[in-house]
Amino acid sequence: MRITVIGGGSIGTLMAAEMLKKGHKVTIYTSRPDEWKNEITVLLPTDKVLFRTAVYRVTDSMEEALYMAELVFITMPAQLFRKLSPKMEPYVLPGMRVGMVPGSGGAEFAFRNLLGKGCVLFGFQRVHSIARIKEYGKSVYMLGRKSEIYIGAIPADSTGELCPVMESLFELPCMALANYLCVTLTPSNPILHTARLYSMFREYEEGIVYPRNYLFYEEWDDEASRTLFDCDHELQNLCAAIPMELVSVKSLREHYESSSVSAMT
Repeated sequence: MRITVIGGGSIGTLMAAEMLKKGHKVTIYTSRPDEWKNEITVLLPTDKVLFRTAVYRVTDSMEEALYMAELVFITMPAQLFRKLSPKMEPYVLPGMRVGMVPGSGGAEFAFRNLLGKGCVLFGFQRVHSIARIKEYGKSVYMLGRKSEIYIGAIPADSTGELCPVMESLFELPCMALANYLCVTLTPSNPILHTARLYSMFREYEEGIVYPRNYLFYEEWDDEASRTLFDCDHELQNLCAAIPMELVSVKSLREHYESSSVSAMT
């Protein structure tokens, strides 16, 4: 397949490497193409080399990146979507499948012009694996693959065709979600990060200087867990009130297998 990965960060590099290893023609779109080598090395957390694969094409030209692409994965941060969409629009074709990894709230609005051109929009509910760059354009860590992939799409019935493709690319079972809202409302980072940042900086006032860098996860506290639970509870109430099939938007209590504040902490 001709596949394009937009974004050369951690998850984009890992996905590109996995698909290149399977023999697909993968083009990587990045603003820093000159920093890429001819080979990507994928490593385990122990620094043991898992595999190496040759790079097919790296470019900063959107026209070149999308030419003849059958499948596009967008791995850039959600705040860049509105700037990215008009750059893509002249080069997308009807039927082109464009996916967000991970899926983000607002993608269906930022990319509505692509939907208007007949593209299929889809999103991963969560990334298929945790990834961290070791050396940009050269090596990346695979830190833990999930046991399965969940995707939602617009139009919703497109997931039936997309799931077998994802299973082939990533060698993981792929489950179809009822609708794309199941992707955008999945709560992990939008709630997790916000709750923790609130507990870290809630007492900030202008002029305060912190004596050290506080650790985000290692120093996680009960206040962050309480805030997370409150936000998660509110989101579940919203899902219950929206007249759509949203049972696959799991509570973070269930996802993290933590029924109490202390257990979450």
